[in-house]
Amino acid sequence: MADAINKFTLKLVKFLLDNDGKINSVSVSGFVAYLILFLVNSGLPHQQSLKLSRLLNCNVTYFEFSYLTSLLDYECTDNFQMDEFSKIGIAKSVIFTSKLLVETFRQTALEHYEIETQPIDSKNYYNQLTAVYEWSQILKDTPLKKNWMTPFNKDLILLFISEYFIRFQWRTPLNHRFTTRSEFIGINGDAFQIETMRVIDYMRYMDDPEEKARIVFVHLAQSDTFAVVVIPYENSDVLDVVKRMSVIINLNLDQKTV
Repeated sequence: MADAINKFTLKLVKFLLDNDGKINSVSVSGFVAYLILFLVNSGLPHQQSLKLSRLLNCNVTYFEFSYLTSLLDYECTDNFQMDEFSKIGIAKSVIFTSKLLVETFRQTALEHYEIETQPIDSKNYYNQLTAVYEWSQILKDTPLKKNWMTPFNKDLILLFISEYFIRFQWRTPLNHRFTTRSEFIGINGDAFQIETMRVIDYMRYMDDPEEKARIVFVHLAQSDTFAVVVIPYENSDVLDVVKRMSVIINLNLDQKTV
């Protein structure tokens, strides 16, 4: 499932890139995703349809129209499940800065990217934690521990925080002394020198010669949610990887299959 989701996500990025011609951040609305899955569900074979119905939390009932044909009717009325899907694709971001920002930068961040700016103390660790924690209180169902951030060795000038970072518990080495250079071994025995943090999780790794990239799947804290890290081969970049992908969708309305 993780492989299919991540590969389809990259193909979706390629589709949006080809049609829009710009490189933008892509976020899929959970409500739209729910409706699409519900639509796809009506065309799936019986067993696969039941599995997706359980995911959507739908009530499944039979309505007999004749001895030869029958129709599955789906009713998805669970508000809690809808709320869970609605959380997807909704995130707030903030830039904490101890220096004065150019007003045009502040306006651009807010108007075009919906990123607000907040002042923060450049030296005092307690004041820094307090500022971030108070901002996090506007987030829904996204708890933030007060001691989540380690002190900085130098004065703090700029700190970018996204709700995704908090919600999915992404961790980055904010202190360089926690980062070491180590050897990473792929499934084919290939060795790579990479920077690692003190605590390393075992992650699923795939070397894809067709896409010309090495892919690491990261299981996030939220159940059944994955991130993907794509490392292109030498003399290649992420855009090259995306351009090599193709999307083919076949619809057979007579047989109700997708």
